[in-house]
Amino acid sequence: MKQIVPQNSWLFSLIASTPPDVGRNAFLLVVLAAWLLCVPVQAQVSDKVLWERFYEMLLSEDEDDETMAEDLFETLSEIAASPLNINTITQEEILSMGCFDERQADAVVKYVEHYGPLKTKGEILMIPFLDPVRSGLLSCLTYLGEAPQRVPRTLVDSLMFDQGRRNFHRALNEQVRGGELVAFARVPLYVRKGDREGYNGTRIKNWIRGNYTANRHLKVGLVASQDAGEPFFQRQGGCGYDFYSGYVQLRRYGVLKNAVLGRYRLKLGMGLSLNTNSMFNKLFSQGTSQSSITSLRPHSSRSEGNYMQGAAVQLEPVKHCEVTLFASLRSIDVSLNEDSTAIVTLLKTGYHRTDSELRRRHNVHSSSAGGRTAWNQDRWHVGATAVWTHYSLPLQPYEEGSSLSQLYKLHGASGKEFWNLSVDYGYNLGRRLRIAGETGTGDSHRVATINSLSWMPTPRLSITAVQRFYPYRFHSVMGHSLSDNGSCQNESGFFTSVTWTPSSRVSVMGYSDIAYFPWPRYQALGSSHLFDHLL
Repeated sequence: MKQIVPQNSWLFSLIASTPPDVGRNAFLLVVLAAWLLCVPVQAQVSDKVLWERFYEMLLSEDEDDETMAEDLFETLSEIAASPLNINTITQEEILSMGCFDERQADAVVKYVEHYGPLKTKGEILMIPFLDPVRSGLLSCLTYLGEAPQRVPRTLVDSLMFDQGRRNFHRALNEQVRGGELVAFARVPLYVRKGDREGYNGTRIKNWIRGNYTANRHLKVGLVASQDAGEPFFQRQGGCGYDFYSGYVQLRRYGVLKNAVLGRYRLKLGMGLSLNTNSMFNKLFSQGTSQSSITSLRPHSSRSEGNYMQGAAVQLEPVKHCEVTLFASLRSIDVSLNEDSTAIVTLLKTGYHRTDSELRRRHNVHSSSAGGRTAWNQDRWHVGATAVWTHYSLPLQPYEEGSSLSQLYKLHGASGKEFWNLSVDYGYNLGRRLRIAGETGTGDSHRVATINSLSWMPTPRLSITAVQRFYPYRFHSVMGHSLSDNGSCQNESGFFTSVTWTPSSRVSVMGYSDIAYFPWPRYQALGSSHLFDHLL
C-alpha cells in the first residue's frame, strides 16, 4: 500500500517522538499553536523580502544617488503596505511607482482589459514590454481582486451597468481602510569626524512615518525626520524634528482625478518646464523620463530637495481633456553673498548639523504657480505647460570680477522672477513605435527641446533614442529632464539605449550617450564633450 506522508511531516514526527511523561497533550497544543502562528508570519516575511530583492535589482541599474534610492524605497514600501488591485489598476497608479515607463503601464492596463480579470499572478509574466524585474515587482505590489463588469452594448444595459459599477465602487470604499506607523533609528558604533568637530546633535539618525487610508479616495500621511548630527531642539525658534512633511490626498472623485494638499511632487510633460520627481541615472530613466503623463504624488520621503508645498489638482472636465493646476509656497535653504542681499547657491542637501548650516536653514521663500492643459486621444496627445517662480531674494550665482574658476556660473539663472512655457506632444504608431517630445522657452528667450523615439520590434527587445538641445543661455529653475549636467542648460546630445530580455531570468541593458557643452562646465575653461557608454 502506498504510504501517504503529510505535508508537515516534521510536526507529526516531533509529536510522535515526545516521551509520555512530558505531557503529550500539553506539548501538542503548544506545538500546534506555534505552527499556526509561524506559517502566516513566514509567508508575510517572504513576500516582503521578495519585493525588496526586486528593488535591489533596480538599484543595480543606478548606484549613484542614495537620496533618490531612498525615495524609491519609501514609495514602493508604501504601496507594498497597501497593495493595488491588478484587475482595477490604472496607468497613473503604475507610473506612480516610479520605475515603469508609459508604454509598460499602458501594456499592463490593456492586457487586463483584454484578458482580465486575472486569476493568477503568473499571468503577469505574459504581459509584453515588462522585463523580469518589473514583472516580479508588479506581482509583489498587487493582489488579485475583483474586477468591474464589462461595459454592455445596449442603452438599457448601460444604465444597469452604471448602477452596478457604483455599487461595486461603494463596496470597495467600505473594504479599504487602515494605515501604518513606521519608526526607524540608526545608531552608529563609531565616531565620525563631524561628531568630534562641531555637529550640534547626536549621532543617532531617526524618523517616523505614518499614513492612514480612509477609503479608495482619501489618504493622509505624515513624516518626521532627524538626520545624524542635527539637534533635536533647534536654537533658532524651531523645536522637535528637523523635518516634517504632511499631506492629504483625494483621488478619483467625479471630475477630480487626483488632488494633494500639503507637500507633493509634480512632473508636467517631459519635465522641461517642471519636474520635482526623483530622476535616476540614464539607464534607469531611459523610459520614465520620456513619459508625458502628468505625475502628481504626495511627498512622503525624507528628502528636502525636490518637493512643493501647497496644493495641486488634476481634473478631467471632459473626455480626453486633462487640466492640472498647482500653487506652492515654501522656505528653502540657500547660501547668500557676503552682505546677505542675494542668493548664490540653492541648497538641496537638507543637512542642518553645524552653526553655518543652521544659519542657511529656510532663510529664503520660494513661490511658484502654473498648470498644464492636455488633450489625449488613443494614439496622440498634445499639452501646454506654464510655470511661474518667484524668490524673496534675487538669485545671483555669478558676481562681477570673479575668478575664471567661477566662469561656469556666468549664464546661470539670475533675478527674482522666472517663467517658462512649453508644449509637449506624442504619437503612437501602433503599440511598438512611439514618438514624443517637448519644446519650450522662458524669460531667457531661448528655445530648448527634447525628443525621443522608442521602438520595440519584439516584446523582448526595446530600442530608445533621445535627442536633447538645451542652450547655455536657457534656464528652467523648476525643470529637470534627461541630461548629464543635472539641469536643462548648456547641453546638447544624443542618447541611445537597448534592453534585451532573452529569457525570464536574463536581461542585457546598455546605453551610449554623446553630448557637447558649448559653455565651460565646472572645473573647465572651455567647451567640452562627453562620451558615456555602459553595458
